[in-house]
Amino acid sequence: MLLILLCGTVQADYAGGLQAYQTGQYDRAYSEWMAVANSPPESVATSELAASLYSIGMLYWYGHGVWRDAAVCADWLRKSAELEYANAQANLGFLYKTGQGVPQSNVEALKWLHLAASQGNGLAQYNLGTLYRDGVDGEPDMENALIWLRQAAKNGHTEAHALVAELERDQRVAEVPAKPATK
Repeated sequence: MLLILLCGTVQADYAGGLQAYQTGQYDRAYSEWMAVANSPPESVATSELAASLYSIGMLYWYGHGVWRDAAVCADWLRKSAELEYANAQANLGFLYKTGQGVPQSNVEALKWLHLAASQGNGLAQYNLGTLYRDGVDGEPDMENALIWLRQAAKNGHTEAHALVAELERDQRVAEVPAKPATK
């Protein structure tokens, strides 16, 4: 009897949840990832735990198998972000930037986006660049905006390419002295 129970036990893991998610089995994905999230810390790799926490958060973001809830999403992303998972940091930064599920805070957005951008996350680099462009504290910082947007473009973020070109054009136009009026 014990052998039958042991054989029937399925090891929950991130990969099993991902496979279920990719086939539209959101309830199973949620169960797999929750099993990882609820595992004793010493029994699961930090990277697998962080990926599972992030994935649970994204289920709540998209409403796949659970109700759509940006605040619950943010809670799960924060847990993953604290484990230095760049995708979670990038998305949590975006939530703070836009005020979805959390109070809008450019300071918190800057914190999380910078952590993810420093790890090479192109989406975070793009959002960090636009945050600097718009002004973290009200004053635009075009130098830092261009640094991060160029890095995002280098990492393949397509919208960053167009924005870099636009900002560079605007800077060149601003540097050209105005022509005196002619009569």
